[in-house]
Amino acid sequence: MLFVLLSHFLEGYFPNPDALDVFLGGVAEVASPTFMLISGTLVGFLYRLRPHAFPQLRTKLIDRGLFLLTIGHLLLLGGHYAMRPTVRWLPITDAVGVSMLVTPWIVDKTRPATRLIISFGLYVLGWLVVALWHPGTAGEIVKETLFGNQPLAFYAYVFPLLPWFCLDLAATVLGEKLGALHIKGDRAGVAKFLGRVWIAGLTSAIGLAVGLKVFFSLWPVSPEWADFLYELRALHQRIPPGPVYLAFHASLGVLVLKLCFAAEQRKFGRLSSAYVNYTAAIGQSSLFTFVWQTYVYYTGLHLLHTYLPFQWAWPVYFVATVQLVTVPALWWQRAGLNRLITVGYPYLIHANAPATDNYDAHASKRSIAS
Repeated sequence: MLFVLLSHFLEGYFPNPDALDVFLGGVAEVASPTFMLISGTLVGFLYRLRPHAFPQLRTKLIDRGLFLLTIGHLLLLGGHYAMRPTVRWLPITDAVGVSMLVTPWIVDKTRPATRLIISFGLYVLGWLVVALWHPGTAGEIVKETLFGNQPLAFYAYVFPLLPWFCLDLAATVLGEKLGALHIKGDRAGVAKFLGRVWIAGLTSAIGLAVGLKVFFSLWPVSPEWADFLYELRALHQRIPPGPVYLAFHASLGVLVLKLCFAAEQRKFGRLSSAYVNYTAAIGQSSLFTFVWQTYVYYTGLHLLHTYLPFQWAWPVYFVATVQLVTVPALWWQRAGLNRLITVGYPYLIHANAPATDNYDAHASKRSIAS
């Protein structure tokens, strides 16, 4: 979330970024892949940890996904409107919402290896569609929504659904493995596994980038295909997310998970404990935090940044905006207001469920509420 706040602060405060701002924006690009990585990892982790409770979790995830695609989508469009007055905007939360609807069902039906094959196959298919399909106006909307394209013809900005779903689905395999190690109580195994994964991801990203560069050098292709090959190996290729971009930044996301796990083990004393408690509260109110920060940065900061003195003091302004975001988020979490993030799907399912005895009915109701 800190990378999200940094990225959006830079967009709101520096309309014409210099080299430093561009560099910091590049660092903050770890946010989106990590966002999806955590989403999928959590599903796989909970599936392995509590398989008997997974039907209730799937119901809750469907409810949250529907909220993201409806009410959440409208709230985020409102937050972006001052900076970009258009509704042609597909935020990453829409990709998360679609994944919440589909990923738990696939997790419940397939093995980890099968999910890796599905995610890899769909990802490759998506890039083939980007390269080979050149539709008309109506088809372009479908292409940009599902697969992405460069340049964009319909959207002002888009997180195409399919490639980000593929990352979410693949991350469930990581979550299942972590869940299995957690059940065994193998904390050292968790740390070692996360270490191997992030190093393997980083190595793969570098190897793929170098391999594609060598291929392009040895076998010259047409300008159109040269652009395509460049997008595959570009470190900042986000629409659609390229394989090097995803492998590199997702591996850094795994490193962040490893560092957070180390902090959770209280290896660094009181400071680590306070950090874990603080970030856990922010994580539990992550949706509210994400929505609220769009209004702080894309509305408030965007409208006020020209009136702020001493542009060089931007780190002070950034820290102040972080507090402006996190203090309400902590209040939201402590007040238990996540219960408001619903479209009523669990209650609809419960109302239409077959009649059971009183004990089963009350048990089901408690599970859904939790």
